[in-house]
Amino acid sequence: MWCYCGNYGGEVMNEKLIDETLSKILHVFPTWKKMMHSLKRSPSKLKMMQVMVLHTITEFGCCNMSMLSNQEEISAQQLTRVIDELVQKKYVERWLNPDNRREVLVQLTPLGKEALEEAQQLVTASFRETLLDFTEDELLRLQEGFTIIEDVIENRKKG
Repeated sequence: MWCYCGNYGGEVMNEKLIDETLSKILHVFPTWKKMMHSLKRSPSKLKMMQVMVLHTITEFGCCNMSMLSNQEEISAQQLTRVIDELVQKKYVERWLNPDNRREVLVQLTPLGKEALEEAQQLVTASFRETLLDFTEDELLRLQEGFTIIEDVIENRKKG
């Protein structure tokens, strides 16, 4: 007996779940994006990608451009543009690795740490303002949902 129909049914179910998940993400994304626009009020005028790069550099300390590019999942060219802007603002330092002159290293400066903290405070304040309107039950459900998302993403990274 040919079992392709059983697998096809699973594929259809999976496609339906994917479509429903995408629909939920796309529904929530504009609100999330709106809250992230609080970065534009920052004196440092950091862009979202710059904040993400600064955060990653903070997490890993001194790191090379290849690792940073992989971590952010952007091309080396895109990362170079971001780092160029951050160097101009004196938020990161960049230099050639003395042990491997083909490797470029970057590190957060004290000014970069201040700018990142400021950006995180603005975004946190924006999210906090939105979350104040939620009931305790809604907050618990959101927290549970984000915990699940975090777990799924971490498990995907491991596997």
